[in-house]
Amino acid sequence: MAVALDEWVRCLDNEYLAEFIADGGSAVRLIVAPNVDAVDTALATLAGVALEWGYGLAWVDAGQTKVQLIEQLFHAIARQIDWETGVKHWLRGQLEKSGYTIPESGALDVDSLTVCNDITRAELLAEARRWVAHTISSDHSLYREFRNAMAMLVLGQLNPQSVTPSDAEVVYQWLRGEKCSLSVLKRLRLFQRIGRHNGRLMLSSLAAFLPKLGLKGLVVLLDIRPVVSEIPGGLRYTRAAIQDFYEVLRQCIDSTDELRHFLLVAAAGPGLIENERRGLNSYTALKLRTIEDVRDKDRSNPLGMLVHLEGVPTS
Repeated sequence: MAVALDEWVRCLDNEYLAEFIADGGSAVRLIVAPNVDAVDTALATLAGVALEWGYGLAWVDAGQTKVQLIEQLFHAIARQIDWETGVKHWLRGQLEKSGYTIPESGALDVDSLTVCNDITRAELLAEARRWVAHTISSDHSLYREFRNAMAMLVLGQLNPQSVTPSDAEVVYQWLRGEKCSLSVLKRLRLFQRIGRHNGRLMLSSLAAFLPKLGLKGLVVLLDIRPVVSEIPGGLRYTRAAIQDFYEVLRQCIDSTDELRHFLLVAAAGPGLIENERRGLNSYTALKLRTIEDVRDKDRSNPLGMLVHLEGVPTS
């Protein structure tokens, strides 16, 4: 039994995006669509709803990103986050809360703010460090390296450097998985590259931190068709890589009680069910988490862990 696309999106909108995810909840959902158009339409429709609510959105194609590597998945998501706008939102909020006047130009650098507020650079920077210490560095629910990175982005926005690359630019490179100076990273108290050992911690920290940047949470849309069936022109997934990806999904499902402000939707074609070598049947631990113990014999549950969608008309 399949669920109509409109019904599925409406249910996710009402039950998850409207309040649950924004209030700190998390969920992982898998959808199986009968054709390419249905997958694309489902993800595009959900993306539109998420943006309307004000969520941070990341659309990841398994044909372009090695989704079996959690660090590669994080980097792909981080590249789609507007970090600079978010950091400005946080800084503006702290300034307004503390009674500072924002320049008419909207500039948030230390020179503009000191002139506008008749305060010295030293006093303003010292207060900014207190804001960072009280609201970011002291939040031990966030991964240590992530806290350090966000602190550097805030201070870099307030007191930009003239050197290239600046400390803030190095942090951006680190978040996005780009090559950057190890010596500079160590000076910024970023002692590890993002890898398999800390990728999930970075992802959970990012989702939890986004509300401080003016977003309601993180919605990740995964197109995993290349995982369940070979698609020309994209990445090829070996049996081992497929198993690793399903393990990443399983870990996300098992961590929903710990994750905050996070929704992940993975979409595939019929191969997710029908392909014995590449589909769910090849990884029992994940398959068992998608099975509904109790279900209606006449109607599918649109909020189930695994949902079969109806096809969409093709032109």
